Amino acid sequence: MTGPGNVVVVNDTAYVNGGAAKVAIASSIGLAKSGWDVSFFAAVGPVDPELSQCQGLTVTCNNQFEILSDPNRFRAMTQGLWNVPARQAMLKLLDDLDPDKTVVHIHLWAKALSSSVVSAAIDRKFRVVVTLHDYLYTCPSGTLFNHRKGAICNLKPMSVACLTTNCDSRNYVHKIWRTTRHTIEHSAGGFRDGSISFVALGKHSLDVIARGLPSRADVRFIPNFVDMEKPEPAVVAENEGFAFSGRLVAEKGCTLAAAAAQLCGARMTFIGDGEQRDQVAEINPSSRITGWLPHAEGVKALRNSRALVFPSLWLEVQPLVILEAAANGIPVILPDCSAARDLVEDQVTGLWFRMGDAKDLAEKLTALKDPVLASRLGAASYEKYWSSPPTLARHLEKLEAFYHDILRN
Repeated sequence: MTGPGNVVVVNDTAYVNGGAAKVAIASSIGLAKSGWDVSFFAAVGPVDPELSQCQGLTVTCNNQFEILSDPNRFRAMTQGLWNVPARQAMLKLLDDLDPDKTVVHIHLWAKALSSSVVSAAIDRKFRVVVTLHDYLYTCPSGTLFNHRKGAICNLKPMSVACLTTNCDSRNYVHKIWRTTRHTIEHSAGGFRDGSISFVALGKHSLDVIARGLPSRADVRFIPNFVDMEKPEPAVVAENEGFAFSGRLVAEKGCTLAAAAAQLCGARMTFIGDGEQRDQVAEINPSSRITGWLPHAEGVKALRNSRALVFPSLWLEVQPLVILEAAANGIPVILPDCSAARDLVEDQVTGLWFRMGDAKDLAEKLTALKDPVLASRLGAASYEKYWSSPPTLARHLEKLEAFYHDILRN
């Protein structure tokens, strides 16, 4: 399908620093190759070489800081709420585009750009699409997670109980700042504007977010993708250790995985790094921590495991690493309350455990020490994935159809 107009893809960074940025950049390149005139708009560089070298694609990067890395803390605080330079740059970009032939697609905005860029598009009457990569649309922190308790938060977002609860990973002052940002997003930022359309990644996460969406919101399911050639399935029966892949931070449950592995004597490899690296090593001295690896090496380490352990303590949405595991025939162990359970069928393509329960996770690790069970789950996972793989081509087909519908309406 050839696009008839323009797409402005908006993301905090112009380089890959996570799954959402990977989706934003890869889909931008794919859209440009499909004939759309694509403008990629970001706050933070450097610019990914694939973006800068792609024909039919222009990049606007404001060369700003992410909020947490800005040495000027006053600027970080104010621009995090309302980024005036980014808004001005967005308005300048939109001046040369026709609102009737252009879709502005927002991926991530809260770590640098702010909702000022969203309001710029709405003020100029452009069609806006927001991909719900997290829960930021409904929750001030974006995670629906109480960092103080280390558990999912069930309070109504922005209720009195929410506002008076210190759930922030830093302090209550930062919680107040987040709620102020959230208020701005849903007022001056335009997030309550009925003209915004949404891309949802999974049913479970949408069920949670839907409570905060405008009535009769235009929502389309367009899952994330893993753009890879079909490999031979990993021979999981020959692998004895388990793998964790991701940031070593509290909400990702890395210390829970370390404790469970220690309980049952399972070998665990942690692919990634983060502030809880030392805690992981202390809890499970025999664990191997690789740090961040190039993607190909990370996949190789994953293929050398019996299963992927995904013990995240927050709801998640649609983690790419679970899709990558399935594509390689690796079963996944994940929490029963996670939205990522949409990707794993319990006892069929992986195992669910009680969220936050190290003992129950240890029991699941022990169960998968059985090579027959591991092989059965891995084979089913591989077959299910490749029976209808979520490829970039399929993602783009659905995305373009959504754009066409939006522009027609």
